[in-house]
Amino acid sequence: MHNYNIEDMKKVLTYITFLIFAIYSLSAQSLYEAKVSSALNNSEWFELRDLYVEGKDSLPPMLKTFSESMLAYNFNRNDEACRAIDRLVNEHQTEIGVGNVMSMLYMKATSLKRMGRYAEAAMVLDDMCKAFEPYSDSASLSAFKEWGKQHETLSQYEGINEVTISGDEGVASFRLDSIGQANRRSITMMMPAVVNGKKQDIVFDSGAGVNIVSTSTAQRLGLDFYNIGTQMTGFGTQQGGFAVAKEIAMGNITVKNVPFYVMDISSGVDSIDVHMKHLEMILGVEFIQSVKEFHLDFARSAIVIPNNTTSFAEGNLPNMCYGTSGLFCVEAEIEGVPRLIHLDTGATSSVLTTRYHAQYSDSIATNCVTAITRMAGAGGVSIENGYILNEVNIGIGGVSYTFPTIFVSCNSNHDIGLGYGNLGMDYFLQFSKVIYNTENMCLKLVPNSKTERINDED
Repeated sequence: MHNYNIEDMKKVLTYITFLIFAIYSLSAQSLYEAKVSSALNNSEWFELRDLYVEGKDSLPPMLKTFSESMLAYNFNRNDEACRAIDRLVNEHQTEIGVGNVMSMLYMKATSLKRMGRYAEAAMVLDDMCKAFEPYSDSASLSAFKEWGKQHETLSQYEGINEVTISGDEGVASFRLDSIGQANRRSITMMMPAVVNGKKQDIVFDSGAGVNIVSTSTAQRLGLDFYNIGTQMTGFGTQQGGFAVAKEIAMGNITVKNVPFYVMDISSGVDSIDVHMKHLEMILGVEFIQSVKEFHLDFARSAIVIPNNTTSFAEGNLPNMCYGTSGLFCVEAEIEGVPRLIHLDTGATSSVLTTRYHAQYSDSIATNCVTAITRMAGAGGVSIENGYILNEVNIGIGGVSYTFPTIFVSCNSNHDIGLGYGNLGMDYFLQFSKVIYNTENMCLKLVPNSKTERINDED
């Protein structure tokens, strides 16, 4: 066996620790309905979108409304998601069952939160907990109650994650820090910032579902603390607190009233944790959601918020959505086949998941070298078996890069919600710019000379 070790200090941070999506038990009456049900079951949102457009009027009422709810939620159409979820819960509650009703109400609260309607989000979760207390376990309800308290607390602030820019465009510089053991270096996007008037470096991590700050850093920066429990899931589980930073300034970008989970990220292994001390403060998906568009401009070493958003061709369908973990995914092509894949600037190395391995297990076992990878993060360390694949091309929006080698896992318990893969910094750095447009849910890659040469050679 060939030992292939990767130590990314990877953090898998998600909101939905206890949320359970029951498998939809649907007796499909047609091949079309079976395909729609399968897309729902497997969280294939782009496939579901295309199927829905193809024949929505022929779907049974419950399946149609379920599809509408999931599409609106995952493509960031939040008003529409709230209306569709209300119809689903009010008209089809007995058909979908208690577990799915709670999941849908959680998603309604999340949609309201995305729109800044925190008081309404808190009310949805509070009413849900009261209504379903006789039917649910205490652990699940406890998590929902804590989320409700977070939303209620944030409703007292004027403008959560409120972004202001001085000048024509917002520009926050970053540097690429190399950290970790000498033979296992990891790359981190680090942004110099001023938090509540004090200097602080911040990690930018699009693979983090929540913003994170260490206990000592939160105290030093004078964040507003609240007695609200939080839980973070990675390679284990860690408990923490809740706080709000009144102001974060990065370049000429200012963000006011920024919520954070307060916890000290630890794997429990001293030799690894010594290299995780840079994780004092992390900005994740919540920051991305606060702007309509931002650019990872590697040519300028800056995060840029443009004054005018990028215009896309008329009829250009979204290629970005939320995955089941609440993180951003994109419709990519792996060797020419459309696949849902996760976007993660907090990971140094890209990987393919067990879902990809399951599709091609016979071919991989026959043609690829076995490997072992080690990943560390919140709550523990994961040793995963897999294979090394050679010359794998992954493209987005007509632009692609061919990995000389990439790891595919065959036994991971930690890639739920990542689709068929996780794109890390080794992918993003092949392009001069990565454009995230959350208004239209589109991701665009701007190639550099290296990427263009690779494409020409292909």
